[in-house]
Amino acid sequence: MDRLEEIVQPGAVETDETWSSDAGEARGGSDGAAGGASSPESARPGTARALVPPPPRSLEEAGLSEEFVAGLVLKTLHARGSAMGFELVDALALSMALLDDVLRQLQDRQYVEVHATKGPQRGEYVFKLTSAGRQRAVEELEVSYTTEIVSLLGVSVGFGDLDGDG
Repeated sequence: MDRLEEIVQPGAVETDETWSSDAGEARGGSDGAAGGASSPESARPGTARALVPPPPRSLEEAGLSEEFVAGLVLKTLHARGSAMGFELVDALALSMALLDDVLRQLQDRQYVEVHATKGPQRGEYVFKLTSAGRQRAVEELEVSYTTEIVSLLGVSVGFGDLDGDG
């Protein structure tokens, strides 16, 4: 089950009737761009091939909270020292449109500042943590490390018996 075709989201499957079993090229398609991504074994008629799902239009649609993504941005900038917007896009696999809202909030909270610009678009801005941002990133890292250790050890974290009844 390591083939991509077997890990397909519901509704994201297309039958392979328009694909040539010989050359793996699209028949009848006007752009033919999808033909190069097919492997010979997935190019057989009647097999299913995975389609790339559309990118999320919101963090909610991606199943992510703004605070979670803000934590990822802070930890990424802490590890790298600074990063262009497009580098954060690559590192976090989210669009600039989604990340930019988070970056603006982090700037408003004075956790992130624009260190330099390499062009007019925000993706070309170089972002860097402020001292408050570094402190917040360390807090985020501590939470991540603690969560990971607890997960690895299989320890249940709770308050236990607060009444002292046993």
